[in-house]
Amino acid sequence: MKQSSTEKEHITLCLFDVLGTSEMTKRNELNKIYSCYSKLSEIVNQYDDNVFGTKLFGARVPIPQPDGTSRVARGTVYIHHAFFSDTFIFWIKTHPLDVWIFNKVCNELFCKTLELQIPIRGCLSSGEAIMDIENRMFIGQPLVEAARGETGQQWLGLTHGSSFDDKLHWDLEYYIPYKKHIKDGYSEILSPFAIDWARHWRSTRSEDAITLIKSMNKEEKFSNYYDTTIDFYLHSQRHSSNWYNETKALCPSTYDEYLRDTYQWLDTLALEVTP
Repeated sequence: MKQSSTEKEHITLCLFDVLGTSEMTKRNELNKIYSCYSKLSEIVNQYDDNVFGTKLFGARVPIPQPDGTSRVARGTVYIHHAFFSDTFIFWIKTHPLDVWIFNKVCNELFCKTLELQIPIRGCLSSGEAIMDIENRMFIGQPLVEAARGETGQQWLGLTHGSSFDDKLHWDLEYYIPYKKHIKDGYSEILSPFAIDWARHWRSTRSEDAITLIKSMNKEEKFSNYYDTTIDFYLHSQRHSSNWYNETKALCPSTYDEYLRDTYQWLDTLALEVTP
């Protein structure tokens, strides 16, 4: 069921593109680009109008209770998508439970593209927009932020934009602080929180991700992008299960405190020697 809207609504979206398509176009590798886009379209199509309870997403969403226990919620989330040129977007109407599952989808989507050796980078954003699917008109600050944020990264991966700040506490399992991939001048647009696809990869796949990433590193122009992606994987391997305790930011009073603690933790890690 496609839900087109000509009215403004609050959405959460992910915008990403394929690294190196301009270079492939210059070399007239149109068939290669088309094959890449076709595979991406197939992947994103899997998420359109999926519901909780599918094999991919699981059916249970834990809801914390005041007494420290949790209850389980079930519901339906509609995920829409569109693409043009080398840019893909998919989005949901913002709701805390749906944002929880949206982060999970982003993890799986990135892992699938990596399996197919399609190098993508992207940005998650949230805010008011008009998403008119029927007329393919998409307008709003989330798209502006995501488009700018996508270009501000030097790696393969997905990062939360600064508009995503008040929704992060729902998804500690699906993201991790990291900032080495953020280009100079983009810290106001991008948050230091990245989708932790590496953790998801380790729990769902047996293939060695680092070997796969190294095999994709074939262009000197983007070599540092792949090196940073490997560094991120190792960072996730070391810290994904306990970073929120290491940052002392599990229950911050404000988001500003959360951000302060996170940056301090990342600055401390920068002094470490990577094994």
